[in-house]
Amino acid sequence: MKQSTETKALIFSAGICALIIGGAAWWFFRAAPLASTTPPAALSSDPNTVATFADVSTVPRGVFRYGGSTTWSLIRAAVLAPLTTAYPDFQLTYADPWSGDPSSGSGIEMLLQNQLSFAMSSRSILAKEHEAAQTRGMQLTEIPVAIDGYAIAVHLDLPILGLTLDQVNKLQAREYTNWQEVGGPDLPIRYYVKRNDEDPNATAIKTTTEAIQQLATDPGGVYWASAPLLAAQCMIKTLPITQNGGTYISPTIPPGPCPAGSDRQVNTAAFQDGSYPLTRRLTIVIKQDGTPDQAAGEAYAQLLLTDQGQSLIREAGFVSLR
Repeated sequence: MKQSTETKALIFSAGICALIIGGAAWWFFRAAPLASTTPPAALSSDPNTVATFADVSTVPRGVFRYGGSTTWSLIRAAVLAPLTTAYPDFQLTYADPWSGDPSSGSGIEMLLQNQLSFAMSSRSILAKEHEAAQTRGMQLTEIPVAIDGYAIAVHLDLPILGLTLDQVNKLQAREYTNWQEVGGPDLPIRYYVKRNDEDPNATAIKTTTEAIQQLATDPGGVYWASAPLLAAQCMIKTLPITQNGGTYISPTIPPGPCPAGSDRQVNTAAFQDGSYPLTRRLTIVIKQDGTPDQAAGEAYAQLLLTDQGQSLIREAGFVSLR
């Protein structure tokens, strides 16, 4: 069932590029677990795909607020300038939550509270979020535009080969207290989590940059985040993962510490073919209310699904859907 849902989502995304978005019927997806074993199938090329930002004919004019998952920061930065050049009257303003830290959840909540025109998410809409929308007399939809791989980051000197998928799940559930439990040294595990995680047994941090700084000085620390945000950070390393006890696949190339004179790169090929199992969809979340806000969210998704948008997504270190 999970593979089928993924395939439908990706095929549907390709169709968006060929249609003026408006009356299409969107698919809804269940929230995926943190550690997914579903290979992210790539879409085949669509001959009707729009080539450039300038070729999209459904971009509204106005000022629109957007926000949400911090995973999106690299994509936002990559597309902002060329998008503004193509559509100077399509003015996008990034907005942080009034309280707490930005995340997929806070972005969707801000959307429900009419504080955003559309939200950016690194996970599917949760059932409780659909229910919250319905109680407000609205309906949420999501449009996948990219695939992200996320990584487990640790201190450079932690002597551990990697983790199995089962160990990843248990680690993220805080079931381990010592690295010895997963084949490492006799060293207490110190969890670093985003402040909105609200885990009393973990150290709360605000940003991935802050987490990297903490891990660089904490031999027992662990943190997980989007691989493109971690890959080039030479003060830490990311752990290879195995799905079934076979080959360990690293989220970065080369694995381990940064090589002398160069930075590590994201292992997008492994994200695309599913050999690296920790992947997730990046989606645009929209309120279906017939307002300019809906048009803005749909236009942003359509822009990202053009040839130009997908190329910029790849350059940012993520997997395109085509």
